[in-house]
Amino acid sequence: MDPLPEILVDRIAVNHLRKEKPGVADLLADRGIGKTERRETVHFCGLANVSSDGSVFFLPRHSKQNTGTDIQTAGLTMRTLARFGREVESRKGIARAAGDNATLAALIAELAQDLRDNGIYSERARYGSRNSGKPDWKRTIVREMPFLTAGGVAVYPETRTTRTLDSHENPLAQIQAAVLGEIIDKHSWWLEGIESRAGELRSFRQPTSPRFLWPSALRSLLPTLYANRPVFLAKTLIAYIEETSVQSEGSFVCGVEDFSTVWEHMLRKVLPGVEEGWNAKLPKPGYVRIGSGEVEISDRGMQTDIIVREGSHLTVVDAKYYGATGKGSMPGWPDIVKQLYYEMTLKTVVKSGETVSNCFAFPAGSDTGRPFSSARVFQSNLDPVEEFPTIECRYITIHSVMEAYCVGGTLDPGAE
Repeated sequence: MDPLPEILVDRIAVNHLRKEKPGVADLLADRGIGKTERRETVHFCGLANVSSDGSVFFLPRHSKQNTGTDIQTAGLTMRTLARFGREVESRKGIARAAGDNATLAALIAELAQDLRDNGIYSERARYGSRNSGKPDWKRTIVREMPFLTAGGVAVYPETRTTRTLDSHENPLAQIQAAVLGEIIDKHSWWLEGIESRAGELRSFRQPTSPRFLWPSALRSLLPTLYANRPVFLAKTLIAYIEETSVQSEGSFVCGVEDFSTVWEHMLRKVLPGVEEGWNAKLPKPGYVRIGSGEVEISDRGMQTDIIVREGSHLTVVDAKYYGATGKGSMPGWPDIVKQLYYEMTLKTVVKSGETVSNCFAFPAGSDTGRPFSSARVFQSNLDPVEEFPTIECRYITIHSVMEAYCVGGTLDPGAE
């Protein structure tokens, strides 16, 4: 098993990474990952492995706690990326650069779950036997010498029979065992309940063909597979092998550059009271032609992040994966204007008696400062402009969000 990864915080300085982990820095730069050539800090969340530097994990913003729990946080993050990969990237087929994806984490998690639930794939094979199983009278009559009773009845002291046994002597089982051995070696630190299967997997016969031919072997098997489980297993193994084959020997990258997409998706899933379908109801801009007065409506209108209902009150939530600890790490004027317009526009389509407000939702750690309560528009003398709505600032504990998301739960209001 590979050693546990070293933990680094999100947005670590590029120069510091080049000094402390030059192999990892070169790997990210070679893959065009982490914006290391354009930014002063590394923009990446996930796992990077280089044989010369070992494994390094880049944590999400505000999730680092202390040395004793950081590895658990890294495991929670990998499970978060795996679920995100299943729900978003795999389903929509989002175009992505190698390594800038959560699909690989999803494939690894799905193969591990299949092993936990079903074990190594086996085929039911029928074997010839004697005196045990289903009698095969045709073979018995041909192969065995009977005794004749006094009445002339033939009695066979030995009966040829057939038995069905589970067989792992098939290419799908052999490739599955080999791949799961790889996964246990590299990923059992974040996958639950599979490390104990390592010895069992080593007992299976290895595939006779080289690894790069395994996808072709599995594709040739697909027309002969009919049950859902072997078809799913073969397709998932093909995807995993092809995803990992593009990565050079001794290196491995699995994660996302833009964790803000994950942050928004998680909040949409775990915040209580989220309502879908509002974007389709919002007004769209249009253009009036000179003379005829004909109106041409734009194809795309406003696209709110999340709308949450609590009774008759609606909140437009803008998920912001920002530091939010000082004015330099807060949303800028374009974000504020957008939120104000969202609130104003939503008020035109809600039912009578319904009220609307809006907020920014920032990630926070258990000990992170939460300095701002709201964003407002002010005069030069610092008097607030009352005509502009207030935008609330909410800090939500990122650990709580990931934990709820990974189990398909709803966020406890106490996590904010």
